[in-house]
Amino acid sequence: MTEDQKKHAAELKRLQKDKRFREKIDRRKTQIMNEIPCFKEKYKFADDAENEKIKSFLSMIPSLTPLRPDFTKLSFSESISIDDCKSMNGEVWLAFLEGDEVLLKIGVLGCISDFAGDIDDWICFGSYMLFLFGDMNSFIFIDDNSEITYAQIFLS
Repeated sequence: MTEDQKKHAAELKRLQKDKRFREKIDRRKTQIMNEIPCFKEKYKFADDAENEKIKSFLSMIPSLTPLRPDFTKLSFSESISIDDCKSMNGEVWLAFLEGDEVLLKIGVLGCISDFAGDIDDWICFGSYMLFLFGDMNSFIFIDDNSEITYAQIFLS
């Protein structure tokens, strides 16, 4: 095989791998839409650009472990309840902090009060979740013990 043929074969292999991964993402999205009540009325999936914003934000959060932010290094944090979340307004991006590679690549946009109302359904997909507000500064973190923390990276 010539060098060009090797490069072409490697490119075809990479494209095939990307296609299979996209198919896995599509299957997971279908699963989420089928298991979350009224998904199409309340939520939407992030596109690639939005997922990059979410990923960029997550990289700014100081962490104790990959699953747990280090709240001592943030400007502000406080424990809140799920009822507090239900009374909040505003759209947030949901990012799963645990799960398989596919789930970690899926972001979901919706109203924080809708997510809070459907939290038992969302927890089935992953018990460590982060809800990022549109200001790209504030977020809500839920851990595997259902402890909820509202935090800000910078003081507003």
